[in-house]
Amino acid sequence: MTIETASGERPIEIERAGSSGRYVMPLGGGEEAQLLFRDERPDIFAITYVEVPPSHRGRRLGERLVEHAVEAARRNGQKVVPYCSFARRVFEARADWADLRPKAAR
Repeated sequence: MTIETASGERPIEIERAGSSGRYVMPLGGGEEAQLLFRDERPDIFAITYVEVPPSHRGRRLGERLVEHAVEAARRNGQKVVPYCSFARRVFEARADWADLRPKAAR
């Protein structure tokens, strides 16, 4: 399912299998950026991995994936645990996401 088709931006699709899945951004030529996740509990969304091919780095694609995942978690009433170091840096840099940290992680 595609969740974004804003003009001039690459679409982000979600693939889900049970309590885990990934957000995928097709980049052309068979390449894709991805964010892997799992629902640890109904109220906890965990980001486990973010990958952007080296030829596409420096374009904020990884940040966009994290933003989409975090905002989806917010809409679903979930707190966010970013296990991936890249996702953690993006997450911690956003003061407006402080309310999405589980109490034990604040």
